[in-house]
Amino acid sequence: MRWLFVGLTILALLLIGLNGWLIRSRFAGVHQPTMPVGQPPFLTAAPTLVHAGQAVHLHLDHFPAFAQIYFSYDVGQALAPVGMASIVHLGAAGSADVTIIIGRDWSPGGHTIQAEDIATHYTASTTVQVLASGPLRSPILEVSRRSLDLGAAVQGLNSVVPFWLSNGGDGSLSWTASSDQPWLLTTPTQGVLSERQAILIAGSRASLRPGVYHGTITFSADSGPSMRVQVTMQVEAAPATANERQTWPLTLTPAALAFSLSDGGPAPAAQFVTLANPARGTAVWSSHLVVPPEASQDAPLPARADWLQLKPAQGRLAAGESVPLAVTAQGTHLLPGLYLAIVQVSSSPSAAPAATATQVLAASLTVLPACRLTLSSQGLTFTIGSGQSTASDQSLELGLAPGCASGLNWQAFTSASWLSIDPTSGRVDATHGMSVQVSVALSELNAGTYSGFILFSMQQRTQTVSVLLNLLTSAIPGGTSSSATTTAGTGGPGRTPLGATLSPGSLSFTVEQGSQPPAARSVLLSASQHPLLWSVTLNTESTPWLSVAPLNGTLAAGQTTQLSVSVNVTSLTPGTYSGQLSVSLEPADGVPANPSQLVQVVVVTLTVLAPCVLEVTPSGLSFSSSLLQPNPPPQMLSLRIDGGCPRPVAWVASVDSDSASWLHLSQASGSESGSGTTIAVYVTPPRLLLKTLRGQITITASDGGQNPLQSSPQVITVTVSPG
Repeated sequence: MRWLFVGLTILALLLIGLNGWLIRSRFAGVHQPTMPVGQPPFLTAAPTLVHAGQAVHLHLDHFPAFAQIYFSYDVGQALAPVGMASIVHLGAAGSADVTIIIGRDWSPGGHTIQAEDIATHYTASTTVQVLASGPLRSPILEVSRRSLDLGAAVQGLNSVVPFWLSNGGDGSLSWTASSDQPWLLTTPTQGVLSERQAILIAGSRASLRPGVYHGTITFSADSGPSMRVQVTMQVEAAPATANERQTWPLTLTPAALAFSLSDGGPAPAAQFVTLANPARGTAVWSSHLVVPPEASQDAPLPARADWLQLKPAQGRLAAGESVPLAVTAQGTHLLPGLYLAIVQVSSSPSAAPAATATQVLAASLTVLPACRLTLSSQGLTFTIGSGQSTASDQSLELGLAPGCASGLNWQAFTSASWLSIDPTSGRVDATHGMSVQVSVALSELNAGTYSGFILFSMQQRTQTVSVLLNLLTSAIPGGTSSSATTTAGTGGPGRTPLGATLSPGSLSFTVEQGSQPPAARSVLLSASQHPLLWSVTLNTESTPWLSVAPLNGTLAAGQTTQLSVSVNVTSLTPGTYSGQLSVSLEPADGVPANPSQLVQVVVVTLTVLAPCVLEVTPSGLSFSSSLLQPNPPPQMLSLRIDGGCPRPVAWVASVDSDSASWLHLSQASGSESGSGTTIAVYVTPPRLLLKTLRGQITITASDGGQNPLQSSPQVITVTVSPG
């Protein structure tokens, strides 16, 4: 049996290799593109219009010699080429050819494939379109459990537990988490997932009396219903005798922190936690980092926690003393994804070194993909029929992907002399996209099928757009048709090539919820050889947001018509929607045609962005002032922006006039691009405080287009009580 298993395994590998060879052979008759030496790294795929289970050939080139390349798709999902791991080691040429299999779980629509150099973080990407083979399932957020017990511990100790989120549908979804209790936190508080993701939930007992506490975490997604998780935590009374009070554990607040940065970008701002000693004796403490086991699952590289630093990392605290600790995150050595860590702070009183207590802090770092362009189409097709000497230009609309902090400079290169783009460079701002024109030159070409691509180059990133040119008649006087065209263009015995082209093969729309619908996009239908009767079919039940005009018509040989594709986002919630329009073709002159040419498809992807929301946590701050400690340690406010509005978001913080004498902020204004901002809040009450002081901090925010955020302003209450 063992030898039988080995033999079947070898046979399977041979068949996979043969499949990859067949893919390359399929395109061997097509005039293939080449890029000149000195151009940036790039990645191409063939074919780009695929079905689930189909093999796709990937070619990457111009990477550094002996680079280690990490393959992924969509939201950081690891992608292992056939017979390889997801990390591929290149040779001296800096190039490779690999084959991937489109998974059955790849939903219909566009999927971005990335190849990233682990050392330099340079990323090359391309896109394939997966055709629908069944109904599309909307993304839906699922949680690993609906109730959670953080256990029992004495006053002051934190608890941290892992928690799983997953996507029960197709595509990807964005999620946010909110808590109805100040002692209950999650890290991170937002994210994007395709399949599943582990997060950390933390409970703080620092300011709670003994008893049982209940809270609710609400997980909301841009698709599907919200999920509520009921959380229970028990607080036990700390020892009360004089000797026992010397062994009280240190408190560490807050119990969770979240960081984010862009791949290859600068480190996020430091955040601060407060370590305090409520005991009656001096405590000696030290810290070390732990990686939760859940952080190691589904990770492309071995899990590590060295991205997190605590300063100081050890020390002594006298009775009643507190110290702010700076927590920093460094992600220059990390790939895009979510990283989790737990800081363990061990302490013992000087008078009783054996009485050790361990305090915990949950932390997460989200490494976001580098800023990239959004393209109205990932592939263009030009078909030139008999009697045509020129081809109409086609346009590409360029925009910024959600989460880009600012504008993006780009350059464009083409892989073939017959292919050009205008302009060849530019800048796309957060609030304004731009259009480029793509054209083909036919004067030096014989009849045949030509393959090329456009390479958009940005800082540390490239994106490719495939271009296919079907030249059915030679532009050179006396030129002849190539054998490649004769082979690829036949419709089989007794069949006539239809010569119809629908381009582009995919369209992408992006719009913020509540804003005006995007402008309609054009699809060109050409009849190069035979007159055609055509009609458009839409699935109005699964894609009621998609419309096309006109829906039918006739074309004479050599003519081209324009279809206007538009989307209606009025009733749509934030999320990514995928649909397709099918164009049925019938030769008007009655010639027999290959059935596979009688239906052509355009895949349409619509991304509805959630409006930006300003999140400020916590919603209130409480200080205590005493004669021994009239000026308590500062506390931190965390600002985060969630949504797809233009970045950066500008914010302004102010203190009410009645509190200006004792309530102070470390910064009163700034900008937030997604990495998070921390404001230190200080209070300087009178030394002899006889009554509780109450004040307010108001934070307002507006997006990069100067539009106020829906959740702006946010008001935070601040109280200072006599100790």
